[in-house]
Amino acid sequence: MYTLLIADDERIEREALRFIITRATTSIDRIIEAVNGTEAISIAEREQPDIVFLDIKMPGTNGIDAARAIKARLPSVQIIFLTAFDYFDYAHEAIRIGVNDFIVKPATDERVMEVLTRASAELDARRTREKQQPSDERRRQQMIELLERELIHDLMLGELDREQLSLYLNVFDIPTLEGYPTCVVLDYESYPMVVESDAQRTVLKKRALAAIRSTLREAGIPMFGSDQHPALQLLLRCGELETNTLQERLETAAGVVWRTLSIQIRMGVGARASESARFADGFAQATAAVHTAGPLSTVSWYQAGLVDVGYRDGATGNTGSSSNGAERETAHGPVAQVEQYIRAHFGDELSLEQAARMVRLSPFYFSKVFKQHSGTNFVDYVNRIRIDRACELLREGQFSIKEIAARVGYTDANYFARMFKRRMGETPSGYRRRMRR
Repeated sequence: MYTLLIADDERIEREALRFIITRATTSIDRIIEAVNGTEAISIAEREQPDIVFLDIKMPGTNGIDAARAIKARLPSVQIIFLTAFDYFDYAHEAIRIGVNDFIVKPATDERVMEVLTRASAELDARRTREKQQPSDERRRQQMIELLERELIHDLMLGELDREQLSLYLNVFDIPTLEGYPTCVVLDYESYPMVVESDAQRTVLKKRALAAIRSTLREAGIPMFGSDQHPALQLLLRCGELETNTLQERLETAAGVVWRTLSIQIRMGVGARASESARFADGFAQATAAVHTAGPLSTVSWYQAGLVDVGYRDGATGNTGSSSNGAERETAHGPVAQVEQYIRAHFGDELSLEQAARMVRLSPFYFSKVFKQHSGTNFVDYVNRIRIDRACELLREGQFSIKEIAARVGYTDANYFARMFKRRMGETPSGYRRRMRR
């Protein structure tokens, strides 16, 4: 028996689905409802449904954003999109999120039950697999995770003697212990929901650690990891690698965490260590690197007492390094990229959400770093660029005020006049007259 959450802003749609489902199936023993995406996220976190029907077009938080947030909290939940539009318009994003199916409204009873039956069957199969998994294998995995945490702890404190090291090598069946100590900081402010409790932070750290481990394993980099500290502590078990190669793989892992969990992470990498005495220094270096670098740095390196900040441009994927991280971020970071775009496209429709997507950051996080680096918020910056260009056009005298408003990105000439007066202290017509004297 499963719990179903139906999220749709139209009551008649919710009631119709409830009627169809309660009449035709016994696999759903509880149906709960939400009237918008925000409420759906809150209810899902509290009630932990097995299946969620989400209308894509809801006021406020839409179905796509709600699905992303719910999947981050409940990775195994079955999500079904409800849409009155062509599903293929949303197929790419749905695949990224991990949506299981879709229903085009108005839906027939048969289609609703077909999708629901398929979702229930998948849940049944998953439960069967979980029951069949040997309990001793689960205990073995838990023991390995515990030993990894203890190993990381001993390495960080420099308390690993030869006898203990030999025991760890035997348990993990590896010939030597070597690699790059790495510190991973989660930016909880970038997460779509407010993170207040230690329990929330613990869950996010565990999920981020699992995502990083899986991604690096696929890239040929095994690792030990611990989530028992404020930041994740990793030992990347690989031989000498080119800095650019390792950085690219770490950035890929950070991208996976962002896409699957909707949270930004930053990584600091210490000097490669192969002797027990050097690991403590390596972890200290990694921690210093991640906390010394700027907030826009994905991967930071500690080398000979200097923090080298590697930044990957969110749009082009270019990678570079500089001993002056702040300077590089100012010159080549996402804020500079957006500022350049605004200066080139001030006449187009511009929004904070559009800019955040351009550099692959959440709107909340991008807004914060934009103001930090530009000294003003996004809207005021756009208005400043537009008004400055309007002043140039007014001085040239070739266009009417209404035409100038349209050319610099304002569809409403009255709104343009208000923005102009706010910045310049006079109306556009007054400015033009003064310039002609």
